Amino acid sequence: MKYGIKIESSIVWLDQDQLEALVSLLHSARQTKDEYVGSSKGDDGGNYVKLVRPFDMEETLPVKVMLPDRYDALVLKTKLHDESKK
Repeated sequence: MKYGIKIESSIVWLDQDQLEALVSLLHSARQTKDEYVGSSKGDDGGNYVKLVRPFDMEETLPVKVMLPDRYDALVLKTKLHDESKK
């Protein structure tokens, strides 16, 4: 099984061990979050303040799942595509 996570605008595919290592690493990480504080009460007169909070994996790290056959087919397709360009 392959597990996809979005980093910037790319989906990165990990195996189970890699995903578990990433989750373990992020478990104690922190992230910046914009929190609503009210009309014109935020940073620079806006409605939000930027704060540092614990990383929320359930909200911030959605995971896609791909079956091995589909992943292997895409790897083969990529290889054939690259070879056809040579």
